[in-house]
Amino acid sequence: MAPLARSKRKIRTFAGDIAYLRSGQGPPLVLVHGIPSSSYLWRDVIDPLSATFEVLAPDLLGFGDSDKRMDVDLAIAAQARYLVAFMESLGVHQAAVAGHDIGGGVAQLMAVDEPQRVARLILIDSVVDNNWPVPDIARLKEPIWDQIMVNIDLRKGFRKGLEAGIITEGRISDELVDEWTRPFQDIGGRRAYLRAARSLNNRDLTSRSKHIEEIETPTLILWGANDKFLEPRWAETLKHKLRDATIEIIEPGGHFLPLDRPDAVAEAITRFLTTR
Repeated sequence: MAPLARSKRKIRTFAGDIAYLRSGQGPPLVLVHGIPSSSYLWRDVIDPLSATFEVLAPDLLGFGDSDKRMDVDLAIAAQARYLVAFMESLGVHQAAVAGHDIGGGVAQLMAVDEPQRVARLILIDSVVDNNWPVPDIARLKEPIWDQIMVNIDLRKGFRKGLEAGIITEGRISDELVDEWTRPFQDIGGRRAYLRAARSLNNRDLTSRSKHIEEIETPTLILWGANDKFLEPRWAETLKHKLRDATIEIIEPGGHFLPLDRPDAVAEAITRFLTTR
């Protein structure tokens, strides 16, 4: 797997500095990662997508190389507002938005709150209704994790999660595990990770269910057939909630689909955005 040979930029928003990758020219496409990842999730889809689009891949606040302030709300409803501010700061008035995992929830709320800004939606192995946080993340809300997180082998834990979420042989490298772990390695990063996990509340979606059902934005739902964290049956649930959605199941494919099957993801996104 080729390393991500790009330097991140940073831009200031009202909530903090957001680190991001930018590549290509064409219609804007914003890629929104989930937990516990960063823009690194998209490392192998950025190049093929940037042949057609201007690709913007931010690190959500509290993740990656973006600010990890303790006084900023990290719930997905807040993250949706921050990404709108991110687009405004870059002078991007409208974009297609692709979201993975909780990033899919962020993308849904962007389409609810700022529909004029979201030209198309791509939801990849996304949270929907109350199917999240998954148990591995939900348990971090227990107070005992304040102590456990100080000394836990985070790299070992993240590797285990990647092995559960990537099924294609040879896709998990030491470099991938290192970069997955790096933003949360020191004590400040570990506290930030706990705080980000504890900020997740599925009420951000369930309380807006009727509004989500009114989303008219054309939507592509991509799902890994072998997702062990968010089962493929949730793709149908999501499709039935939206007014204009199609499903594409990628087989084989795990939860971390952009890392597991990057070529298939890039091809599906490009096809969806250029043929409708």
